[in-house]
Amino acid sequence: MGLIKLRDSDVELASWTRFHDEDLENFGRDAAAMLADAEKWARDNGYVIKPKTSFFGSRFSKMTTTYYKEIRVGDGWEDYSIPRKASVLRHEIVHAKQWRHFGRASFGANYIFSARFRWAMEVQAYRESVRAYRVLGAKEDWLRNYATREVPDVLWQNYMLGVLRKGDVYEHAARILLRAA
Repeated sequence: MGLIKLRDSDVELASWTRFHDEDLENFGRDAAAMLADAEKWARDNGYVIKPKTSFFGSRFSKMTTTYYKEIRVGDGWEDYSIPRKASVLRHEIVHAKQWRHFGRASFGANYIFSARFRWAMEVQAYRESVRAYRVLGAKEDWLRNYATREVPDVLWQNYMLGVLRKGDVYEHAARILLRAA
């Protein structure tokens, strides 16, 4: 079986901005306020933020994940800088909105079994991370590197996208993320 090419519809889905609405735009402009607003959004919308259990195994223990109404923070969360925590929670809020939009069964099944869907959902969420860092004053060079190298590397290495063409994963993600930078 050959590698799967990302379709225009996959790129279009990854480019959606519907989960980046004005409630995120109205979050605080400094890291502490942004983090407090993200935590408040989670509480107000019925989400619980709690540490991951060992169920996820060591490979995924450092990653923060959202599963339906839980945002599970990874190992070392307490050591993250406040700007990083704010960016991560904004990323996870996008996932929370995705769960709500697609529904529990549909989102869960597609995320697990479709590399293209998983890629699109992660690009949407990382787009919010880029936006958060921009709002918090990250330098242009840092944002460009984050959007074109770091995030595509994370996508490729951590999200089981090996059935997709690597060039597609990097090229399309970088292009979408740079629009947010």
